[in-house]
Amino acid sequence: MTFDNVNPEAVVTSTRRSALVLAGIEALRRGLRLTALALWEALLLLWLCLCVCLLVVGVGLWLVPPALDAVRTQARRQRRLAWQLSGLRVTENYLPDPATAGGLLAGWRREYARAGDPSTWKDLLWHVVDPFVGAALAFAPAALLLNGVFGLLPLLWAPVVSHWENSWYYFIPITTVGGTILASLLGAATMVLAMLVGPSLVRLHSRWVEAVLSTQSREELQARVEHLSSSRSHAVDHEASEVRRIERDLHDGA
Repeated sequence: MTFDNVNPEAVVTSTRRSALVLAGIEALRRGLRLTALALWEALLLLWLCLCVCLLVVGVGLWLVPPALDAVRTQARRQRRLAWQLSGLRVTENYLPDPATAGGLLAGWRREYARAGDPSTWKDLLWHVVDPFVGAALAFAPAALLLNGVFGLLPLLWAPVVSHWENSWYYFIPITTVGGTILASLLGAATMVLAMLVGPSLVRLHSRWVEAVLSTQSREELQARVEHLSSSRSHAVDHEASEVRRIERDLHDGA
């Protein structure tokens, strides 16, 4: 076997195309996983609301603490996934839980202490907004792919679509052979677009996780306070020196 006639540029191009296809397929898989998690978060939020309502009859006393624990667990899972899927580290800085024994009273003491933690409210906010924003970002590649497949149907499955009436694909009427071919080409282009934008949308989802769930550590906050204090001190010193200079200039001019 000889490689004298192998074109290195063609090999590189083929490798890049294969890598793009594999990256697109992996992004579709990750997007579907994130979509499923967003749906689970919606169900979890509904369950939490139901548990709170059941406090009226007393049953919620045993249900609310585990539901709140599940909310925190899910938020932590999303932070880990942002690192695993996109290499984006989303910081968390929960306040330590109080040292309590097991039991119903200990669970409520823990949740009462967590109510004063800003990260707890971020977790709840995440479960409110992610089923809408996060699910849209995560499912977008799969939606584009399915839409592209729908565009190919007139060409691939003519016996079925031949009975359709007033069928359109985007802005193309599927009533003639030419329209069918154009719809199929546009469908193929939509499928390619799904493969290309999929990885970027997964990374954008990780940025979304960071925007909602990231919390700064106390060390970072302290460093920012010290930096602002130092900057303010320098600004005051500079302003005072400018005032003294102006006073000297006025005195010299007099």
